[in-house]
Amino acid sequence: MIDWRNFIGRSVRAWMEANLRLALNLYPPYWGTGIWVTHIARDFREIHVEMVERPWNRNYVGIHFGGSLYSMCDPYYMLMLIKNLGPRYVVLDEAATIRFKLPGRGRVRAVFRLSEERIAEVRAAADRDTPSIIHPCPGFGKRFG
Repeated sequence: MIDWRNFIGRSVRAWMEANLRLALNLYPPYWGTGIWVTHIARDFREIHVEMVERPWNRNYVGIHFGGSLYSMCDPYYMLMLIKNLGPRYVVLDEAATIRFKLPGRGRVRAVFRLSEERIAEVRAAADRDTPSIIHPCPGFGKRFG
C-alpha cells in the first residue's frame, strides 16, 4: 500500500527544489507584500531580492514597513548555507538584526552573496565546534555607527 502522506510530502519537496524561486515568489507573505526573488545563482552563492512599495506595506509615515524589509531579508543566508554545506549539516536561522540606513521608498533591492572562502570557514567551524553557532555574514554582530 502507498503511504500517500509521505509520497505527497516528497513530491512537494521535489517540486520546491526544482522551482525554488517560483515557490518563494508564490509564498503568500512574500507575494502579498510585493517581495520577489529575482535571481538565484545555480551554485546558490548569490540571491537577488526586491520589494515594490504598495499601500499595505507602508507604515504611518509613508515608507516601507520595517517588518516587510526584515521579511525580505530573512531566510536567504540560511537557504544558501543549506545548499552549499550539504545534507551532513543542519542549518537554522537563530537570530538576525537589521539597521536601517535610509528610509525605504519605492522599489528596494537586496543582494545576498556567500564567497567560497566564507562557506569553507563556516564548514570548518561547524566541524570543529559541533554544535556551533556560526554567522554567515562577516559583519554580523558588529556595531555600525
